[in-house]
Amino acid sequence: RLLHSLEIGKSGGTLLWGLIFSPLLILIAASLLNFYLQRFKKNRILIILTLMMISFFVASFLLEQQEAHIAGQLNQISHAQLKHYQLMTLIEESCELFATSLLLTIHFYFFKTLYHSETEGETNDAK
Repeated sequence: RLLHSLEIGKSGGTLLWGLIFSPLLILIAASLLNFYLQRFKKNRILIILTLMMISFFVASFLLEQQEAHIAGQLNQISHAQLKHYQLMTLIEESCELFATSLLLTIHFYFFKTLYHSETEGETNDAK
C-alpha cells in the first residue's frame, strides 16, 4: 500500500530506504553541520565547502527519490524519457561523488589544522 500511495512501482520499491531512513539522515546532516560550524567559525572556505557538501547530498537524495518514481515505470516509458532517466541518474551519482569528495577534503583540512595546532603547542611548550 505504501508503495502504491507514493506512486512507486514494484521495481522502484528498493529506493524506499530514503523514506524510512530520512529522519536518521536529517539528524546526521544536522549534527555534522553543527559540528563543522562550531569548528570552522574562522575559516569561511571550509564553511562554504560544508554547505556545498550538504547541498550535494540533499540534491542526491531528492534525485534518487525521483528515480524511484520513474524506475517503477521503466517498461512503459519512451526512448526520450529513458534518456532523461539516464541523465538524472548520472547527475545524482555525480552529486554523491562531489559530496563525498568534499567530505573527505573537509576532514583532511580539519585534521591538518588540528595536527598543526597541536604540534605548534608542543613547540611552544619546548621553548
